[in-house]
Amino acid sequence: MDVLLFSQDQQLATLLGRILRSRWDSAWVHLVANLDEAVERLDTAELVFVDLAAYPRDFARLIQEIREAWPGPLVALCDEHAESERQVIALRAGADEVYELPPEPLLYLARIQALLRRTEAARRMRVGRLVLLPDTAEALVDDRPLALTPREFRLLHALAARAGRIVPVEELIEAVWEGEAVDRSTLRKFIQRLRQKLGPQAGVQIVARPGIGYSLKPVSFQDVLEQIQRAVALAGPLAASCAPLCLSWI
Repeated sequence: MDVLLFSQDQQLATLLGRILRSRWDSAWVHLVANLDEAVERLDTAELVFVDLAAYPRDFARLIQEIREAWPGPLVALCDEHAESERQVIALRAGADEVYELPPEPLLYLARIQALLRRTEAARRMRVGRLVLLPDTAEALVDDRPLALTPREFRLLHALAARAGRIVPVEELIEAVWEGEAVDRSTLRKFIQRLRQKLGPQAGVQIVARPGIGYSLKPVSFQDVLEQIQRAVALAGPLAASCAPLCLSWI
């Protein structure tokens, strides 16, 4: 587990390393002074700390620069007597959390584990048998990739991020086209293509609320049953006699 600490405090790096290794044997804290020193290590880093006291005037800019270069969990460290305003600035600049110094080992470990769990959950969005990997813009169904265009992925991601809830048309258009002039008919075409690519194997359905928006939700047993009942009603008596057999296969 590679960890970066933006600071000049070697004692703090040693202490953080000791705390982390009590849970992760391979944890190693690398002390870096600026982003130039950290560039080569960011690709393998799993956690970043920023010691606010080491950058009294420009810590917010540093956090912003780190966040632009790296999307992972970032924790700001501040003295327990630090003004709350500094903590707010750090969070607004891009820090995920602010921890007080000196470190309290058990509390630090618990908070870091919770942060890493949230980060991992954010990296893998699951709805039905569909899994989205935002970091790599990939969509998988039963570990098999779906062939999606970048805009199709952004649309699916916008729906999956609020799975089970209706996402307004305007929000979907903004998420996919980012300010371009696009009408609702274009969105409908993209929705239809997504439905075709997802198919029944994804275990999800995109439901339209006319005039409002769309929602992505897992297909339940009740949904399947209703689809069979509708098909039976349309197909007539012969299909009705086969319905019990169909249900026994589910």
